[in-house]
Formats: sequence, structure tokens, C-alpha cells
Amino acid sequence: GSVDTKPKVEFIEFVVLEAGNLGGIEIVNTMNTVRPSYEFPPAEVSVGDYVVYHLRSIEEGLVNETGAVDASAGTDSRPDARDFWDTQTRSALKETNVLLLRERKNGAIQEAVLYAAPDATVWPNDTVKAAANLAVSSGAWKPDALVANAASTAECALTRTLCRDALSRDTDTAADWAICARSKCTPGAVNVAR
Repeated sequence: GSVDTKPKVEFIEFVVLEAGNLGGIEIVNTMNTVRPSYEFPPAEVSVGDYVVYHLRSIEEGLVNETGAVDASAGTDSRPDARDFWDTQTRSALKETNVLLLRERKNGAIQEAVLYAAPDATVWPNDTVKAAANLAVSSGAWKPDALVANAASTAECALTRTLCRDALSRDTDTAADWAICARSKCTPGAVNVAR
């Protein structure tokens, strides 16, 4: 058999809309029972910067880019994006989930995405359901916390990721999300939807 010389890991990316420091900003991955929360270390960012949080560390040379943006050597790192690496070794994203981006630990929600497998009719557990309700009550997701109104992961695959459609108006709904074109997932760069 062949050996994968370029290992891929799950990632969450976002674009900076306001210059400042990432220190303390929290990503909450509600289906991760081992470590559902990641807090960014201090790092200065500018408007338009891409930040990529890689959910696993399975290679050598991985560096949290708190200074230079080209310091990390990971497979999906980019010299023009700010890469951060969690130390987990197992897959941490699930097909049905709620992700939250908070201004600080347990702080105000800046962004949220609710997503679900096509056959899901309810959230997998009370923690995910509570996060979905919180996303809606904070105004970060619309119209409601029902699984039926989550973004669909129907066509997600290793080479096709759920991405924010660059042409969307940012409605905080499932309409903002699409599946990227096959083999076009671009951590740290503009997403290419279908």
C-alpha cells in the first residue's frame, strides 16, 4: 500500500475583521469530549488576516505562530496565514456539531456555525443542543436552533470541507455555508465553493 506523505488534519479557519490580539479568544467544539475548548495565545492580527486552528498535531515542526506567520512547517500551514496547532492526536470534529467563537473564555459569541449530517433529526446530546440554543439566543445563528436549519454536511469528505461561501451576505444562517469544490479546501486562503 501507499504511504500518505502529506497528512491532513481537521482545521477551523476564520478571517480577522478587526485588528487586535487573539490572546484568550476561544473556539468551542461542542462534540469534542476530550478538550472542547481552545484558547488562542497572544498574537497580534490585522484586518484581513487568516487564522487557522488545526485540531491535531501529527507532524514534526508545528509551531503556534504567535510571531512570524511563516514559522510553522505543517502540511496545511501557509506562509501568509497564522497557524495554531492543538496537541490532540485523534479526530475532533464530528458530522453533526456546533462550533462557537467567543471573544474570551465563556465570553460573548462572535461567530457560530451549526452543522448536521443529512439524516440527523436531533442534536446528539444536551451539550450540543445547549450550544445551539446559545448561538441563537446570542444572535450568532438564525432562525432557530433546530437541526433542520443547520448547515448540511451531506457532501463533506476529506477533500471537500464545509466553508463560508465568500459570496454570502453573512446572514448567520445555513445559507452562508457551502461545500468547497473537490480538492479545493484552502486553509488560510479564500474558500472556493462549488
